[in-house]
Amino acid sequence: LYFGLSLLIAFAGAGWMYARHVYQTDFSAAGRMKKRGFGQQIGRDSAHVPPLWNKVRQAEKAYISCGSGFLSALWLLRTYREAADSTDSGLDEPMRAYVLNNCAWFLATTDHLLLRNPMEAIDKAEKAVELTRRQEPMYLDTLAEALFRAGRVHEALEVERRALKLMPDAPYLKPQIEKFKKALGQSGGQSPSYRPDDNQ
Repeated sequence: LYFGLSLLIAFAGAGWMYARHVYQTDFSAAGRMKKRGFGQQIGRDSAHVPPLWNKVRQAEKAYISCGSGFLSALWLLRTYREAADSTDSGLDEPMRAYVLNNCAWFLATTDHLLLRNPMEAIDKAEKAVELTRRQEPMYLDTLAEALFRAGRVHEALEVERRALKLMPDAPYLKPQIEKFKKALGQSGGQSPSYRPDDNQ
């Protein structure tokens, strides 16, 4: 009896740990950000970059390592906004586009409803897209997601299709298109309002 009970507890503990790992890597906001390559698109020697860039990278690492806790999420958002809105940040165009894009993705998809802001996400995503001359598929995908979260699904689908034309083999674009099509089909062709409990 004791052996069976111990075995059951061990299996339950292992199952919980596995479920926690799957959530953190595949479903949490931090996990989705990490899978999209946040903090990896632009490599810079820390000795030759603006201090604000290092602050952004530190905030991203803290957010991911903390499993998207509210305090680390709030710090990340404040850091993104500081870097995105600063007129004297010292960031070059690729860095600025990166910050705008990541800030937009965070604002559109964060699990913390108090921090989510699809309209601000659209504004920042559009700036990132313009900085990259509408040639960066990931940034177009971010804009499409922000539009979707704001209920502008037709526009989201159009932007996502442009991203797919630029990078037909990108694994994350076709599922996005299917998600947008499904949303339009469920609403009879009308752009539905995004529900806070919808997750990517």
